[in-house]
Amino acid sequence: ISGGDNSPEGTQQGIRGEYHAGLALDDLRLTRIDTTLTFDWGSGSPHIEIPADNFSIKWVGFIHVGAADRYRFAMNRKLLYNLQIGGFSFQRTDTSLGADSHYVDLSEGNTPLRLEVFFADQNASFNFRIEENGGLRDLTVNDLRY
Repeated sequence: ISGGDNSPEGTQQGIRGEYHAGLALDDLRLTRIDTTLTFDWGSGSPHIEIPADNFSIKWVGFIHVGAADRYRFAMNRKLLYNLQIGGFSFQRTDTSLGADSHYVDLSEGNTPLRLEVFFADQNASFNFRIEENGGLRDLTVNDLRY
């Protein structure tokens, strides 16, 4: 990954999203830089080139934190997803459980982040959030790098 203006990897704010038709991440329709990992498309879709159901998204970049610590990341929906943050990896293959969260030790600065999310129905919304100062908040452009 390199920055949009040929900047060194991890210096540009946002995260690269690759939007695919279908659930196999093999029919790329759109690539863009997203400034958050919180979306609510409702019964719609993220873009005219993407179907309203049966689509998938892969985000690749970095999570940026100002201090080394243990951070909690939370997914608010019953989605199928694959998550990699640095050396931590998780694959959710069962949607019968509720929302979940993961504790990850991060060093100060940038840590590689890869999140793949699969939408099989027409309720395309989710929040992937970080816990900070005892409360969950949306990841923003200040937390994400590519």
